[in-house]
Amino acid sequence: ALKEWTEDDSPYDWAKAQLALGKALTALGAMEDGTETLHQAGEAYGAAVGVLSPETTRDAWITAYDGFGRTHRLLAAREDGPGHLELAARVYIRLIEELDRDAEPREWAAARLDLAEAMVGFSERDYVADNARQAILACGEALPVLEAIGSADDVVRARDVSAVAEQLLQAHGDMPEGG
Repeated sequence: ALKEWTEDDSPYDWAKAQLALGKALTALGAMEDGTETLHQAGEAYGAAVGVLSPETTRDAWITAYDGFGRTHRLLAAREDGPGHLELAARVYIRLIEELDRDAEPREWAAARLDLAEAMVGFSERDYVADNARQAILACGEALPVLEAIGSADDVVRARDVSAVAEQLLQAHGDMPEGG
């Protein structure tokens, strides 16, 4: 028999179910052209984030926050306006504040890389030199950790994001050639 969980009766189980729903809806929404499923994913992640805490359910909380940010970055790619990128950036900043580089190096570096991608997204839409510089800084912080843990795909991703940010700065005359 299936068990029904409610937020009031079994908040952790309910939040974990919302987290699983968010993951499934994000995967489905990423394959679709529209945004309705991604919005539903964002709602599911948001519900989970509202119940989980880094003190009591750390791994689930990290996963929920990361998924929430990723979903809003996907939405930002499909919808006009800065709202989704702003939300994603706030989520990644919150993760960065909470994560410990030594204890959670993969998550720590991933949050910086995700923030860098959000900052580049801002700069590509409405150029602000500080956003591009923040992206370069975040990638620079993440790279040695990603290299140390052997995350080759993320190392390439970090170098690519940093290169795009540098190109934006150069295109707007905010970074000298070669540096």
